[in-house]
Amino acid sequence: MRERRRIRGADGGFFTDDLGGGGGGGCGGAVGERRGRCEWSAALSGLVNRRHVRKPRRRPFWSGANPATSRPGSRTAPGRRPFCDRRTVADPPQRRYELPAQSWQPDVWTDFPMPVIPINLDIGNRNLQIALDLDECYSNEKIIISYLCNGHFYEPDVSLALTRLVGEGDAVVDVGANAGFFTTVMGVLAGPSGRVLSIEPDAHNLSRLRNNISLNQFGHVTVFERPVTDKEGEVTFFINSDNSGGNALWDPARFPGNQKSQANPIARTMGATTLERAVADTGLAPPKLIKIDTEGAEQRILEGAGSLIRNRAVPFVIAELHEFGLHQMGCSQASLRALMEANGYSTFLLYPNGALPKLIPPGTMIRTPCFVNLLFSTVEKVGAHWPEEPYELKL
Repeated sequence: MRERRRIRGADGGFFTDDLGGGGGGGCGGAVGERRGRCEWSAALSGLVNRRHVRKPRRRPFWSGANPATSRPGSRTAPGRRPFCDRRTVADPPQRRYELPAQSWQPDVWTDFPMPVIPINLDIGNRNLQIALDLDECYSNEKIIISYLCNGHFYEPDVSLALTRLVGEGDAVVDVGANAGFFTTVMGVLAGPSGRVLSIEPDAHNLSRLRNNISLNQFGHVTVFERPVTDKEGEVTFFINSDNSGGNALWDPARFPGNQKSQANPIARTMGATTLERAVADTGLAPPKLIKIDTEGAEQRILEGAGSLIRNRAVPFVIAELHEFGLHQMGCSQASLRALMEANGYSTFLLYPNGALPKLIPPGTMIRTPCFVNLLFSTVEKVGAHWPEEPYELKL
């Protein structure tokens, strides 16, 4: 049975998609048919081992817990209110519970308060592992869980591009890190000899981000806690009460359907800096790749990148195309692409199946109801990382 779900499009409108069976959830970079829903295949081709993905189970309080071994103060200990109905079976640290193979669930790492999702990535001759502590009570983390539990990468267009573009020893930047999914992917791809700069200004997301960095024992990841934009100075940073991944430099209450943000506006004044300054202050080597997902502030951030994008000093820039958010920041798709093209970059559209990115000519506008991700680079550099493109003619 397939579950139909309402999704807000990039233009603020609503449409539905299908979740379940063999398809992925959400609409991160959809291409294909538009019959009222977002259709695409986001198969991981073995990159994520489905046996190691656990869909969180809701259980009655104390279900499966052993009072004799429950740790004082744990979320299953007597007298403690459960956290958002998310449980782990309490037991001494480091012990794992072997779950039935047919349940498609990984072991539960009980030395952390939430179930941890371990993921294997088989990339060429590299076998890599990451672990994620995600809480379905937070909307953005719940979306990530739904992707993983259906055997897909979260935002597969970006994830699969990273597996091609980021190698051992590379320096990379994650702007808008949220709970740390892409930071951990970048961290394991770059390895201990590389460097990752993870930029996230929201206090709640910072705690989730730091937890996932610590969980993976990444000593080569640096967290930067200030917003970045086109200039130094104070900015108003808005908290999105409807979506933990939707904090922005504009009021999310303006986005259609954000009722919680309209009823409970939260804004904080913070000291911002530029991306160029953030990279310099943290001592990061010239990065190979910058990924930006900041709900429409992408152009302003790139305007503050200075020497990083001048003459294509950074070979690859991945930026979300959030048309509604761009307009709130006084920008547009055309102005964002014009900025990058003026610095020598070409615009490519990333596909959710990891296929060769599509070159978009300067005069061609991308029209889609979904949020998509753009890759700014050159034809030569993209060709070096996508040396082959399978093609099958179907008559």
